[in-house]
Amino acid sequence: MSLNMASDRIHVTNAAGQTVFDTNRRMFAITNLLTGTVSIADKPSNNNRMQRATTVLGSINSEADFVMGQVKAVSAPAGGGLPNVGVFSAGGTIVWGWYREDVQRTMRGLWTITFRAVSGQLLLEEEWWNQNSGTHPSLNLTLVGGTLSYRIHAGTFI
Repeated sequence: MSLNMASDRIHVTNAAGQTVFDTNRRMFAITNLLTGTVSIADKPSNNNRMQRATTVLGSINSEADFVMGQVKAVSAPAGGGLPNVGVFSAGGTIVWGWYREDVQRTMRGLWTITFRAVSGQLLLEEEWWNQNSGTHPSLNLTLVGGTLSYRIHAGTFI
């Protein structure tokens, strides 16, 4: 193991000469930790138009531009959402719900959620589209909402 400190840099290598720590590499600096729950409403059929909604979950440091953490679906009505199936990474987009007709094998709806740090706010952004059944056009299909529990670290790479 080797430790080198020079010119405002700390560089550590292991016995094989591989770098294990280097202050020249950008590191994630956590500025805020936000925890809580948020309810997301059902999404009825919308004639196949992309829809978007943004929910402000809280204030964070204005320098924060990246999030990582975890989210769990803690409740949803029977037959919908992803209740109690595990904890998901909140550093990207999560597919919350979808609908596909088995007869036609056609996607009829999709719903995604994304946590983002923007301008000093932690946001939950939703995007979805949903259309009526192709097999039964009078059937109004609904993507089912629920409650999310989240633990999000907001920060920036320095």
